[in-house]
Amino acid sequence: MDDVTPDWSMAGPDLQALIDSLPVGILHWDRRRTPFYVSNRAMRELMGAPADGPFPVRGSGISGMVEADRDRIADALRRGEAFEGVVTTSTPGGTKRQLHLRVQGTADLGWSRATPAESDAHAPIEQSARRERFAPLFEHSLVAMFLLDPGGLVLTANPAAARLLGRDSVSELLSRRFDVGQFLPDERLRAALLAELRTRGFVAGREVPLTRADGSQAWVRLDLAVNPDDGFIEMVATDIDEERAATGALRDSERRYRGIFENAVVGVIQMTRDCEILTANRYAARLFGYESVEAFAERWRGEHASTCDEFRQRMATLDASTRESVSEHELLGGTAIRWVRVLQHLDVEAGTVDAFVVDITAEKEAQAERERLIRELGLRATERRQLVRRLLSAGEEERREVAHEIHDGPVQLLAGSLMFLTSAQQEREQQRIETADDYVERGTTYLRTALVELRRVMAHLRPAVLDDLGLTSAIASAGEAALAPYGMSLRVEELGAPGGLDSATEMVLFRVAQEGTTNAGKHSHGAHVGITLDYRDPERLRLVVSDDGEGFDSESAFASADGHHLGLLGLKERVDLVGGTFGIESSPEHGTTITVDVPRHVDGEVEIEPD
Repeated sequence: MDDVTPDWSMAGPDLQALIDSLPVGILHWDRRRTPFYVSNRAMRELMGAPADGPFPVRGSGISGMVEADRDRIADALRRGEAFEGVVTTSTPGGTKRQLHLRVQGTADLGWSRATPAESDAHAPIEQSARRERFAPLFEHSLVAMFLLDPGGLVLTANPAAARLLGRDSVSELLSRRFDVGQFLPDERLRAALLAELRTRGFVAGREVPLTRADGSQAWVRLDLAVNPDDGFIEMVATDIDEERAATGALRDSERRYRGIFENAVVGVIQMTRDCEILTANRYAARLFGYESVEAFAERWRGEHASTCDEFRQRMATLDASTRESVSEHELLGGTAIRWVRVLQHLDVEAGTVDAFVVDITAEKEAQAERERLIRELGLRATERRQLVRRLLSAGEEERREVAHEIHDGPVQLLAGSLMFLTSAQQEREQQRIETADDYVERGTTYLRTALVELRRVMAHLRPAVLDDLGLTSAIASAGEAALAPYGMSLRVEELGAPGGLDSATEMVLFRVAQEGTTNAGKHSHGAHVGITLDYRDPERLRLVVSDDGEGFDSESAFASADGHHLGLLGLKERVDLVGGTFGIESSPEHGTTITVDVPRHVDGEVEIEPD
């Protein structure tokens, strides 16, 4: 038979690189319709064929280089049996060599594996018991499973795989010589999967679209692994939509199928009640940080002694009536922390425990974030309640002070004025004009004084200069008055064109500047205060009040604000009410800077309490 160059969809450089990475010699053949042969670098080296050329094949489809043992191999294939033994090969150069060769299949379809006989790298493989054990799981599983040869051809699949691809039966799927390119048509995606297979030996949890027979797509989660013994690719495809729908039935499925399934999409472990692992799948081993199932089973009890102690205590509570236990565990692998939920089912008759392990790290992280947000909201609610109480208390105190000022000042002056004017009227009726004029003059003086006092009270509620001269002049006037007793200078600067502010916003900015300059004068021990009003943004305005003083602990100042002097916390709440932001930075090296950013216009009506 002539040399054949494969032309299937997956038989390209990526696939060749994958099988070339295997340590044993691999040869596959399929002559059912188009002769197809795939060999890897190790097989060509063992057989003495060119390293980068096609593999010379003829006759039985294995190699013409094992002429001495050809009849034995052919007889085994005709009987449907696997051939395994030491054979003598002859290279094209005439060199003879002994190889440990395993051949399985028929003359039309099969595979062979070769290793040097002296290495004894592979003992005979006994798979019949394993196949009998897992055949029911393979046939009845709800998860689609495929076995692919290195050319991408589907060699076998279960009914779930046929349903996933829109076929009525597995026989229909296989009779059409399905290859990976038909349900994974994206070449770049196939190349990426093969590259990962080549570098890691498996692909876990990759979500990809599969194309069904009718052209529609099904999103699946792929798990693939290459078998280093034969080069076959084992693929598990989990329909994501069906998986979600079947979550509620997962526990029933676990009770019905207590055996270990190699390619389950959850970690599956079978162990004794003494915490010894009998068998596990690769997913479980990787979940616990082990590269292989063998390492997992061998080192488990020694490296997880505390977990095993807890497991034994839990198993002691299970009996024939209570067979299940659910627990959660924290796993530390390097610097990463992972959480798993473990469902343990006791098989009383067999004396074994089936454990199903699910990674719940994302769930735990989401739960921790929710708890953090709830705590934060609780703290904010408490802070707001305290602030509201302080604001109400401050408002009441302010009203009492205003009432006292009016009662003790303007009211008394008005009463005195009324008394003088009434006396003047009586004196005038009795023709004592000079005395009446004196009373009128004194009553008028009282009225003028009462007017001045009323204006002072009104200016405290809303400074008249704010309406008469505008925000900048009002801030400058109040700042100079606050700093004068302390000998500090003041610079007020405008950036951009002023104006366009709501009265509520103006009042908030005025109070922030007033409180900032007052605090600087009292506490900063500095020499200069600068105030900047930045109008350059058409939607927002920024106010910055800074001093060159010695700074202070702003957090403590927030915490110590009280109802009589609202201080920084009261200013922050005022700014919040008009939809702005309030920030403060303070240090001994740079003094104190208060920054307020507010919108030009406030939605709705906002009532700002006076200081």
